[in-house]
Amino acid sequence: MSRIPIYAAAIAALTGFSGAAVAGPADPEIWAPRMAETYVTMMGMDAETADLDAVGADMRRLIAAFGQEPLLAEKGPPAFVQAVELAQHGSVSATRGAMYDLARDILLTAAKMSGQPADSFIPLDIWSDVDPFHAELTLGLGLAASDIAAMDKLKALEAQSGLQVIPAAPSEELVMKAWRQQEDEPVNNVLPTRLQAWADGVEAAWPELNDGEREAALGALFRSEVPSQSLLRKVLGTEDIVHWLAGVDLPMSETERQQSRELVHFMEMGAFAGPLKQPLIEIAQMRAAQGSAAGLGAAATQLMRLNNWSAMTGEMHSWESYRYMTQGY
Repeated sequence: MSRIPIYAAAIAALTGFSGAAVAGPADPEIWAPRMAETYVTMMGMDAETADLDAVGADMRRLIAAFGQEPLLAEKGPPAFVQAVELAQHGSVSATRGAMYDLARDILLTAAKMSGQPADSFIPLDIWSDVDPFHAELTLGLGLAASDIAAMDKLKALEAQSGLQVIPAAPSEELVMKAWRQQEDEPVNNVLPTRLQAWADGVEAAWPELNDGEREAALGALFRSEVPSQSLLRKVLGTEDIVHWLAGVDLPMSETERQQSRELVHFMEMGAFAGPLKQPLIEIAQMRAAQGSAAGLGAAATQLMRLNNWSAMTGEMHSWESYRYMTQGY
């Protein structure tokens, strides 16, 4: 399993320096059809009536919107294709769910940069119809219908186990209540936006979990304590819940990583971090001071509990934050 080497360059990457050279914008004649084909394949029956040529035309519009930012113009289209391919075929279950979120984020960012409504683009209009956001944290990062449906998956596992962990209520009511309880602390609302990925990871790891781990996995959304490192490793493939939630440390095979260089570049830079950007910087600084990853688990647990993370409420998410961090405006 490959782990993204965020730590060696994390402070420079997250606080304002990127040494990546820009080779030139991606060719829309090559990438728009690839984006359209992978998108329609991922969406399956939900996009079966879509005109592939029309989807491709709107992908060209989205690629054109990236043109105002050189790094996005170069790496955005291949990063989208790579995220979609990992969402479908990734070797780690929880990573597949997270990649689905990242792919949507990339298109929503392009739509915002275009100045046009997201639903004026066929792929985003379809996405909004089949998997609408019930609540939005920041651009591209929100509580989607698929995250609420993930609670049904966790309930099914609970019934199979005979445990009683999840409160007795409809899934939408449960997830929305958890969301509203954390509205003033946006960092704590990142987990609900990744609930689909979490549930996929729990389902895949279920046979390996003991009763205590199963109980903690089912109740993760309703409890303040961070799950054990052992449980996180089994469910996510990493003990580092902060970097996983931020879309920085999404475990994948070495082959997958080599085939996803553009996407991994944005992940390493914290482009999907949203309100977790400041905690990432703090962790990177702490690790640099330590000279190793020693004590990381305790540090990450402490950071997850900090109330002052609510100060990040106004933080711009994703590529706008990335632009500010790397280009200074």
